[in-house]
Amino acid sequence: PAQVLPEQLLGMVDVLIPNESECAILSGLPVNSLSKIERASISLLEKGVGSVIVTLGSRGAFIKESDQPGIHIPAFNVDVVDTTAAGDSFVGTFAVALAEGESISEAVKRSCAAGALATTRLGAQPSIPARHDVFQLLESDG
Repeated sequence: PAQVLPEQLLGMVDVLIPNESECAILSGLPVNSLSKIERASISLLEKGVGSVIVTLGSRGAFIKESDQPGIHIPAFNVDVVDTTAAGDSFVGTFAVALAEGESISEAVKRSCAAGALATTRLGAQPSIPARHDVFQLLESDG
């Protein structure tokens, strides 16, 4: 579970990916709108985090980097069955996309696709999408 962390520790984080409730706990600020999520993200950047990506469930994700305006990446429209592995699929896909040289915004878009696909199946491990399925959703979304 998320908890308040010392600034010294936050200063060692390159990319922080909390969900909304975790972002509120880590920043100590409300996150009930995109503008408040941006303010909470700025607070975390001021504590030394390199970049903040807040997962928003059915609303997608929000990216805040220190030298850039906040970016909202919308979610993909899917029939949700179970959200159990959505966050894990998002973060795992993000790490792979960054390792493959994608920009943070492109990595987050790919991650939103993976997270969305993970919600279309029941269970945790069985719902983690295959790479080709993620790319197929990205292509079909335009």
